[in-house]
Amino acid sequence: MPKTFNPKISKLSRDKEWMPEGCLSVRPLYGKTWRSKKATVVAYDEDGKKFQRGASGLLAQIFQHETDHLNGILFIDHAKDVKEEKLS
Repeated sequence: MPKTFNPKISKLSRDKEWMPEGCLSVRPLYGKTWRSKKATVVAYDEDGKKFQRGASGLLAQIFQHETDHLNGILFIDHAKDVKEEKLS
C-alpha cells in the first residue's frame, strides 16, 4: 500500500461487532470496541493522487482505529471491559 495522506473514512458498514482492541499509545490496556465489519477510506498518495481502499475484518478495524487517532480519539474513549493485561 502506498504512503497515504489525509485519510478519511468514506463508508462504514451497518454490520458491526464488538472486537478486541489494544493500542501502543495506552499499553498495556485492552478492551472491546464496537466497530463496523467493513470500512472504506479515501486518501491521497505521495503524488497527490486521490485513491480509495475498502477493507473488512482486521484491516477495517485498523482503518477505524487509526482514523480515530487523527481525530484525537483513543480506543479507551469508547471501549468496554478495559483492563490491563501483562505481556509475558
